[in-house]
Amino acid sequence: MKSLKKSVSKRGEVAPDGCNLIKYKISQNKKLYNYYKLQGYEPIFETLDGKKKTRYRYLGRAGSEAYIEGVMQVTLRRIIDEIDEMINSVEDSLLEVSFDTEITPD
Repeated sequence: MKSLKKSVSKRGEVAPDGCNLIKYKISQNKKLYNYYKLQGYEPIFETLDGKKKTRYRYLGRAGSEAYIEGVMQVTLRRIIDEIDEMINSVEDSLLEVSFDTEITPD
């Protein structure tokens, strides 16, 4: 599983931990347009001037190059998070079997 995690990590840039793809709407000329952004829990993305960090990275419309890259980054992050959960589950099970006791969650 750890080698699978490494191979997934090598497939491209991975979104930061806790980063999600968010859809938002903008009204312009009485029409609604959908746009997308990556959003983190804390400021993790550099601003255009590089002096500050922000919680958002704007991706534009669905189908844009930035949008497709953002979707891939979030997808890779979710796959890696699932692999981490599987690794932790297997390690906990091995400990439980080794010591023949139940482990209580924190």
